[in-house]
Amino acid sequence: MERWRSNCGCNGGKPGWNQEWRGPLRKALDYLRDATAPLAEAAAEHLLKDLWAARDEYIHVILDRSPASVQKFFSKHATTALTPEERIRVLELMELERHTQLMYTSCGWFFDEISGIETVQIIGYAGRVLQLAGELFGDKSKALEDEFLRLLAEAKSNLPEIGNGAEVYRRYVQTQFIDLEKVGAHYAISSVFRSYPEEGRIFCFNVHRISYEVFTSGRGRVAMGRARILSRITEESEEVSFAVLHLGDQNLSAAVKPYKKGDGEDFEKFSVDVRAAIRRANLPETIRLIDHYFGGTGYSLTSLFADEQQRILRTILDDTLSEIERGMRGIYEDHASLLHFLTESGMPKPPALVIAAGFALNAGLRSVITADDFDGERFQMLMERAAADQIQLDESTIAFAAGQRMKRAMVKLEASAGDFESTADLQDALDLAENLRKLPFEVNFWQAQNIWNDLLSRGAGGDGWSAEWRSGYRKLGHLLNIAADDLVVEEGAHSL
Repeated sequence: MERWRSNCGCNGGKPGWNQEWRGPLRKALDYLRDATAPLAEAAAEHLLKDLWAARDEYIHVILDRSPASVQKFFSKHATTALTPEERIRVLELMELERHTQLMYTSCGWFFDEISGIETVQIIGYAGRVLQLAGELFGDKSKALEDEFLRLLAEAKSNLPEIGNGAEVYRRYVQTQFIDLEKVGAHYAISSVFRSYPEEGRIFCFNVHRISYEVFTSGRGRVAMGRARILSRITEESEEVSFAVLHLGDQNLSAAVKPYKKGDGEDFEKFSVDVRAAIRRANLPETIRLIDHYFGGTGYSLTSLFADEQQRILRTILDDTLSEIERGMRGIYEDHASLLHFLTESGMPKPPALVIAAGFALNAGLRSVITADDFDGERFQMLMERAAADQIQLDESTIAFAAGQRMKRAMVKLEASAGDFESTADLQDALDLAENLRKLPFEVNFWQAQNIWNDLLSRGAGGDGWSAEWRSGYRKLGHLLNIAADDLVVEEGAHSL
C-alpha cells in the first residue's frame, strides 16, 4: 500500500531522487474522487436506479460497445426510457467514474519521478475526469480544477525544470485534451492526404461526411466541407464545417467550427467565393476568406493525433525524396559522360556532380533491389557505373534492402516448393542471389538462410526433388553463405 502514498523507495530510484510526490498526488486524486462523487450522484438521481451499481456493471459496455450491449445496460439501470441527451449524460457519468478508478493504476506509482510517462498517464486520467466534470457539472467544475491543481502543486518533481505536479498537468495533460471539434480538425487535415469513405472511423469516433470538395492551384490545395462527428463512447455528436489550406510539404493550416442550423446560406456563399478565388489562383484572397468565415486558422499538422501525424509526415517526406531523386537523377544522367571523362582523366570532380551521381546511383540500386521484378541487367549497369566513376555506395541502406529482398524471394520459393516440375522461382532466387553477391560489401542473409534451412529440413516433397532442383537448391545455399555440402540434418529429414 505504501507505493500509492509514500516515499517508500520500493523501486530503487536514482541517486538523490525521492518519491515524496506520491503523498500530495494521492491527496489530489482522492480529493477529485471524493468531490465528484456527490455531484455525480445528484446528476444521476433521476436517470439511474443506482449510480454505483451501474458503474460496476459498466464493465460489460466497456468490453462490448455494440448498440445491443449499450441498450441492455440502459434497460437494466435507467429509471425510464432516456432521451438522446440523457443517454449522453449517463454515459459521460460512467466514463467519469471509470477514469476516477483509472487514476490509481499501479504503474503510475512505481517509478521515482512524477513527470515520468506512467505518472503522467494517471494524471491524464484525472484530466479526463475534470473534462467530463466540466460538461456534466458546469460552473462547479472550475472550483474542482482549482483545488486539484493547488494540491497537485505540492507534489514536487525531482527535475527543477518541471517543478511540480501542477506543471506536469499543464504541460503534458491539458494540452492533450480532445473534443469533437479537434476530431473534426484531425479529419479535415488528414483528408488532404488520404481518402475517407462517406462513413468513416477515427479511433473511437464515427465520421459521417456530409460534403467535401478539393480545389487545386499550383502547389496550393484547398479542401473544405462538412461532417458529423459521433463519439462511440458517450454518443455525443457535433456537426462541423472545415477548410484546409495546404501549400506543400508541412505548410498547412486548417479551420473548424460547429455548423449550426441557419449556417447553410453563409457556408454556401463562402464555398462559392473560395472556388472563385482558387480559379483565379488568388491564394491570399483564399486565406482572407477562410479567416473571415472561421475567425482564423487554429489547426496545423501538429493538431493531428500522433500516429496519423507520423504517417502523413512520412508521406510528405517520401514525396519530397522522390522529387529530389528525380532531380538528382536528371542532373547525373545529363552529365554522366562528363563525370566518367573526368574520372578517367584523373582530374578533380566537382563535389556537386559527385553528390548528384552518388544520390542517383544509390537511389537507382535501391529501386532495382526492392522492385517486385528484379532487373539483373540494370543492376549490373548501375554497379558498373558506380565502380567506373568511383562512387561510394550507401552500404547500410543497400545491404539492408538486399537482405530483405532475398528474404522475399525465399518466401516466394517456399510457397511454390511443392511444384518440383517448375524451377522458375528457384531460378529467380538464384539470379537474385548471384547478383546481390556482387555488391562490394557483405549482406546479412540470415532470414533467407533460415527459410532455406527450414525448407530443406521439412523435406519439401521428399523424393519429389528432381536432380535439377537439388542441384539448384544446393547452389542457392552456397550463394547464401551456407555450407550446403557439409550440412547435417536431423534424422528423418532430407539432405542434399
